[in-house]
Amino acid sequence: MGTIGDLLGDALGQALASNSDAAPVEAIEGAREQAAEERAEHVRQVVQDALVTNASVVPENIDDACLLSALDLDTLSLYAAVSALEHELAITIPDAAVSQWVTIGDIASSVGELAQ
Repeated sequence: MGTIGDLLGDALGQALASNSDAAPVEAIEGAREQAAEERAEHVRQVVQDALVTNASVVPENIDDACLLSALDLDTLSLYAAVSALEHELAITIPDAAVSQWVTIGDIASSVGELAQ
């Protein structure tokens, strides 16, 4: 896995080598999709790590549909996880966003949008 620039550069180089008019655009789009998938997976892993480390959540209990209320998180644990997410992804998560979270999928989606 490389940086997004590496992925785009590799895809563009391969497309140009194939000598097709449509190939560079398709290759770049493919590289963008791959980079977005990798970014989403990275965010999900960071969310899982933050919850496991700071909120004593068992990794087997973590999936997108899992309700935060079922995890028995107190406010301190939740905000410890939020702090870890902010630090790891170099983002700021507004309290308004945190108050909207109902499931772990909500966290991953919200954090993923902020991390773009």
